[in-house]
Amino acid sequence: GLITCQIFKLKQNSEISYSWQGILAHEQHSLETTVTWTIVPTKTTHQTILRLKQEGFIGFKNLIPFALLQKNWERLLTKKLPDAIAKHEVV
Repeated sequence: GLITCQIFKLKQNSEISYSWQGILAHEQHSLETTVTWTIVPTKTTHQTILRLKQEGFIGFKNLIPFALLQKNWERLLTKKLPDAIAKHEVV
């Protein structure tokens, strides 16, 4: 389906929050959520914590989209993002 996004909040080097709205084509069911990415540097380990939060899954009809998106986010964060970082890592 088609996804429409609108940025709600943008803080340089620390946070972005945006709407994630779409219609699931096979069900004509609309999905309206908010995605927030937050970057938090740690002081002791010189590392960065990346947090992802997607909110707005209301009602029984959103259980399947929630499960599918959760699986996709997990794959993105545990496989694709580390691979992309490794390709561009400065040694």
